[in-house]
Amino acid sequence: IRTPKTKPRLPVLPRPTLGVNVFGDWAATTGLAQAARRLAVALHGAGLDLSVGTVHSGAPLDELRVPDVLRHLPGDRPHAIDLWMLNVNEFPVISDDLLRPPGRDTYAIGIWYWELPTFPEAFIAQMDRVDEIWVATKFVQASFRRATTRPVHVVPAIVPELHGSGKHRRDFGLADGETVFLFSFDVNSAVARKNPGAVVEAFARAFPEPSAHRSRL
Repeated sequence: IRTPKTKPRLPVLPRPTLGVNVFGDWAATTGLAQAARRLAVALHGAGLDLSVGTVHSGAPLDELRVPDVLRHLPGDRPHAIDLWMLNVNEFPVISDDLLRPPGRDTYAIGIWYWELPTFPEAFIAQMDRVDEIWVATKFVQASFRRATTRPVHVVPAIVPELHGSGKHRRDFGLADGETVFLFSFDVNSAVARKNPGAVVEAFARAFPEPSAHRSRL
């Protein structure tokens, strides 16, 4: 009598958890820090195992800005990939021993913003300290690729779903049919980077003739 052959049952092994160590100035009151907070929270929400480290950039701090989810994550740096969420101009505050701890083979990714096509020489030197660079836009990607041979990938900024405030145009003195252009920037930043003059110039070129419907500058 022949018995049917059955395949041996293999044990079900748990899938390895992908994890990264994230570093940032989490309580800093800057737009860069806000972008870092949103990205770290998004990575956690996507199921990545995170370890959180804090590096102070010298910016003013507000501990209330730190999301609760980041406050309760471990800081033991167990993973082989480090995400550094301090901008390229802030990167010198990171010592070589912190970036590349002796005895550890870590892969360092810099998450950086820059709105100009060229970089100061000091910033170019910082690019050689990381293995990979993440940027938010193709423009910034092109800028970095002119200055480094490191891989540069576009990882868009995280924009959470926002709910309406219940306000209407009339609450701000704006007519319902009026077209409005808004440009804002941090006055503590370099004017050359934010370039508000170019916004005014672009507006004047787009609408050279006075009009009753022309938006107010």
